[in-house]
Amino acid sequence: MVEIIGVGFMKANKTYYFDPAGVSYELGELVIVETARGMELGHISIANCEIDESELVAPLKGVERKATKEDIQ
Repeated sequence: MVEIIGVGFMKANKTYYFDPAGVSYELGELVIVETARGMELGHISIANCEIDESELVAPLKGVERKATKEDIQ
């Protein structure tokens, strides 16, 4: 089993899995993550949980940080 969080983005109606690296996140919390398009602001759509490793398509990327006021503006 692998611990994940789900992150959603304003421009995409899909949830992407990221590695929480031992940090607890709550639903709706805003985070900065690295995507194929660079750093993006997303919201937690699935709080920390475990899934079977076979459900993962590729290695998980990590969360850069929880969003700050400056990130949200």
